[in-house]
Amino acid sequence: MHEIIKQKIRLRLLYWVTFFAMGAGVPFLNLYYKQVLVFPDGSPAIELIGLIVFLEPFLGVFSNPLAGMIADKFKVENRLLLLCAFITMIAAGFISIPGFNSLMTLNIGYKVLFIGIGIFLKGLFIYPIVPLINTETLNFLHTNKKDPREYGEYRVMGTLAWIVSTVFIGIMLNLTGFINIPPLILGLGSLVLSFISLQGVKAKIKKIKIPWKYLKKDYLFRRFLIFAFFQAFGLLSAFAFTSYFMDDAKLGFIVIGVSFAVSAVTEVPVMFYSKRIAKKIGNRMMVILGTSVLTLKFILLALLAPLKNPGLTILVMSLHGVGYGLQFNGMLNLVDGYAHKDLRATYMNVFAMIGTSLALSLGGMFCTFIIKILDSTWMLGINSCIVIGAIIYFIFFVKENKEISP
Repeated sequence: MHEIIKQKIRLRLLYWVTFFAMGAGVPFLNLYYKQVLVFPDGSPAIELIGLIVFLEPFLGVFSNPLAGMIADKFKVENRLLLLCAFITMIAAGFISIPGFNSLMTLNIGYKVLFIGIGIFLKGLFIYPIVPLINTETLNFLHTNKKDPREYGEYRVMGTLAWIVSTVFIGIMLNLTGFINIPPLILGLGSLVLSFISLQGVKAKIKKIKIPWKYLKKDYLFRRFLIFAFFQAFGLLSAFAFTSYFMDDAKLGFIVIGVSFAVSAVTEVPVMFYSKRIAKKIGNRMMVILGTSVLTLKFILLALLAPLKNPGLTILVMSLHGVGYGLQFNGMLNLVDGYAHKDLRATYMNVFAMIGTSLALSLGGMFCTFIIKILDSTWMLGINSCIVIGAIIYFIFFVKENKEISP
């Protein structure tokens, strides 16, 4: 019993530290690039930012499935987590170099060199982190004969950390004007995560035979991955540029930070009661409702953009938590239902590869293209239309695995 309690605490700490670090990285790094990567006339190098937004998640396309296969083959989730967290810390250090006040006047070529090294390392090692933690959490729940739909009760710690992180970063940026804070917090959080990961490393490595045939014939999972790609192409890439959009609207650092914090506050009850919600409406309906709410959020942001009203912007952003909490818990439960017990890490990382890395890579390039030829408001509207198409596809073609996975 003592060991189970210890594992529960550790899993919650993993989510807390990871999402505190990502609360600095996800909402604010594109804003950081916008401030650092500028041409001599002061205009942001949107083409370079677009290349970064493409390259970083694209590298995750290669590292995610590899991490999943190694984790399943040797049961070394924590060793991989330790490696990924430590290299992410190094990557954040390189990214932060051009942001120091004494180096802001560097030639843009040198800035690209430092950021490029950081992006290469970050792209390879940050994307497997959350799928590995998800795998460890689900393995813990299955091993201890608990309902895997209790996942949200652990993941909610990440939500709370995101709230604290985004408010803290927004206030610090507003008070200090030190644009370097986001990558530095990302690096510090990754260092702490590596220490926590070290505590779970076991001395022995257990090698098992992987049932690859199960994955090859899983057509239900392949259909789901098509939806995962297109919804993320529209939603995740637009989410990554939301701070960029708010900066264009001259809303200020505090409003941006509070907006992202509030967007997570409404996620807390959904995560905490995810098991009850799943029992009540089912996983598919959670995905449909959640994705629809997220799409509505972007449509409203686009429509309200001309008003430049901080209060309305924060109110609309509050929809994000409800939508994301419903959608992600529903999708994770679906993937867990598809997965073979000896392929759980592979399924989670393939899901992350298609539904995060590849979608965010191509979607990010698409967003920068739309921003370049139109503006960030149009980007939100066009991405929303793509997601509506993905919802229709999900309703007609994506089914739940009704059989109990081996």
